[in-house]
Amino acid sequence: MTFCVDFFAWYSDQHHHGGLAMFTPADVHFSRIDERLAQRQATLDSAYEAHPERFPHGRPTAGRPALEVRINPPTMAPSAPAEAQPVATAEVRS
Repeated sequence: MTFCVDFFAWYSDQHHHGGLAMFTPADVHFSRIDERLAQRQATLDSAYEAHPERFPHGRPTAGRPALEVRINPPTMAPSAPAEAQPVATAEVRS
């Protein structure tokens, strides 16, 4: 149980998730994206101003996470209902 408490605290508050544009799940859940994004952009701007030669593609911009992330997105309109298929039954002998 102790492992779970420690793991969930780490995962929610310290783990920067690739699928969330390197924000923590807690940042996304508690709507801290704009604040964190402003901090990141300020850091990137400072780095660019100090060493623009390190950025061959121009001024970097901090990325936002997707508006919606799902493991199993709902399907759109369901297709036509499948025709009823006979169900195999087993004969029960007594």
